[in-house]
Amino acid sequence: MSDLKTEILFIGPPLSGPVSGGTLYNRYVIEELRKRHSVAVRSTLTQEEIRSASFHHVVVDSLSLQQVGVLRQEGYLQKVSLLLHYLPSFVATERACQFLELSTEERGALERTDSLIVTGAFMRNAIQSWTELEKPIHLVEPGFTRPSKMNSSDETAPRAQAPWLAVMLAPLTESKGIARFLEAVGAQCRESDRFEVLVAGRRGVEVRYEERLRTLIATNPGLAGRVRLLGELSHRAALHLLEGADCLVSCSRMESYGMALLEARQLGVLALALDKGNTREHAQPGHCEVFFNESELAHQFLSLARAPGHRSRRSKAIAHDQLRPWSTVAEEFLHALQSVDS
Repeated sequence: MSDLKTEILFIGPPLSGPVSGGTLYNRYVIEELRKRHSVAVRSTLTQEEIRSASFHHVVVDSLSLQQVGVLRQEGYLQKVSLLLHYLPSFVATERACQFLELSTEERGALERTDSLIVTGAFMRNAIQSWTELEKPIHLVEPGFTRPSKMNSSDETAPRAQAPWLAVMLAPLTESKGIARFLEAVGAQCRESDRFEVLVAGRRGVEVRYEERLRTLIATNPGLAGRVRLLGELSHRAALHLLEGADCLVSCSRMESYGMALLEARQLGVLALALDKGNTREHAQPGHCEVFFNESELAHQFLSLARAPGHRSRRSKAIAHDQLRPWSTVAEEFLHALQSVDS
């Protein structure tokens, strides 16, 4: 198995898979690491591959956390790091769980790994509060690189007469809270309100939820003709869409980091978000406003739509030389892996 004689093995979802904050993080970090290191990416390993493999570092993505148990059961004794983009129990409960509230699979993976890499302060703080688990924790936050063809200043196309435009970057799944936000908007909006909501995200994941969402949009007088489901976009296309919006709306039940909130801040686009998980780390007047429930968020969204003069106070996009490059993220990521051996 000569192709597995490599410096770093990453076990997780395909890098070319559906667009998500976790997938983008993995893709950009691995792209940077591959400039100077050998990195293999696998979804799973066979027994033969595990027994014959030789790596300096093994990283398991939290979407594949069961693979930690597989590695250990097959006798893999080298160091393994778990990259925690999220934990399913956090999403299910919409809060940071205590260690004993986690599933058996989650606890098993956490106990059998050697170190943890987290992408946000929320996840780090939650894990540090667990007295039942003592593992090295490394915080490696995401970066951002503005595509070259995007605007580098705060100048945007004139939209003075256009409806207030909100963008939601999320797959059509219940955990992203799209329906609950739209229900609140539909209940509070007036016939005279001028706004649009564009939802860009993967379809076909939760079919019943998606059907409910489409029915809601079609039958609610406040939403019909104002809300469009665009389907999944490339990351570049999603950033272009976000750059031209008046605001980003995020209603996720749980944000382990909040990549879209970071991207909105970097592009100078106002973000309206529920106070879930790491969201509060992004809160900043004029940049990211945080709300306790969908009703409050919908009220603020409609208030902005009714007073479009807010557009003149759009914040400046972050200057290119002030952005956190993915090369820096990769360096910190590699340092976290190397520290396990020290």
